Amino acid sequence: MKKPVVIVTELEYRKGEAVFASASDLEIVPGPSAEEPLARLIREKKAFAVVLGVEKYGGPLYESLPAYGIIARFGVGYDGIDPVQAKEHALFVINTPGVLEGAVAEQTLFLAGALLRNIALLDKKMRAGTWTTHLGTELKGKIWVVIGLGAIGKQVSRIASFGFGARVFGCDTRLSDLKDLKKVCGIESASKDYFEIASAADMLSLHIPANRKTHHYLNSDRLRVLKSSAILINTARGSLVDEDALYDALAGGKLAGAALDVYQNEPYRPVHPKKDLRTLPNVVLTPHTSSSTAEACKRVAERVLQNIRYARTKEYQKMDLVF
Repeated sequence: MKKPVVIVTELEYRKGEAVFASASDLEIVPGPSAEEPLARLIREKKAFAVVLGVEKYGGPLYESLPAYGIIARFGVGYDGIDPVQAKEHALFVINTPGVLEGAVAEQTLFLAGALLRNIALLDKKMRAGTWTTHLGTELKGKIWVVIGLGAIGKQVSRIASFGFGARVFGCDTRLSDLKDLKKVCGIESASKDYFEIASAADMLSLHIPANRKTHHYLNSDRLRVLKSSAILINTARGSLVDEDALYDALAGGKLAGAALDVYQNEPYRPVHPKKDLRTLPNVVLTPHTSSSTAEACKRVAERVLQNIRYARTKEYQKMDLVF
């Protein structure tokens, strides 16, 4: 009997190669991430499932899969998937919650540390043969405002509070019991209103989903509320930040620094050619790698295949269904 075919975009295949290669019950085929050639490969192989990265898909992909086929995100965010087209073509969309939050939270703290202790700048100077010092800043006692108290936001709160002694303030429109947040996550204060809490921030990190409502969530108005000594960390989605407004704030001394792992355009390309974040000395940049640890990628690949197998056996209630 022919094995069911699953196409996995090449980058995601490499991230979980050991897991995908050991799947004896499925034919796992690496494929391009570009939509049109990916759709052709799906039709050619008669695949019933495709595993995708963070790219946006708007047309041929949905037509190439059979009804009740699977679109699986290699990760949690699914803003690259068009829910209308997925539903029109009777496709299941799944993700992998609960397996990469720790990796993203760690990267958030590491990026903050790189800024606060001038790691990237000092490394660059050392490689150039310059022995010099720059005063850094400690996390202990500083106010870290966490925007979005989902799984990642709560993990960041725990590490910053219990691990580093920071004073963590939380902001979430679905705010739950503060007493529980204090006990479990070390959150000292919380609000549903950004403007009520953000002005206190020494560090502010974003952990909210990307959608129409949160597009350019951090715009010039919200940036204006922050202290000039504050720093921003974004490991969520690039569309949350108005990069032109961020550039202006950083270049104009209205914000002390920014550490970014995600961008409006990926691979990074400045939204405005004269506002290239790479030219600023107070910015630390990484190429959307916060969840890319060997451990997290193994867990994600395993969860992806588990979901696909549930679909094959029609155990839909066990799947991590997005829609």
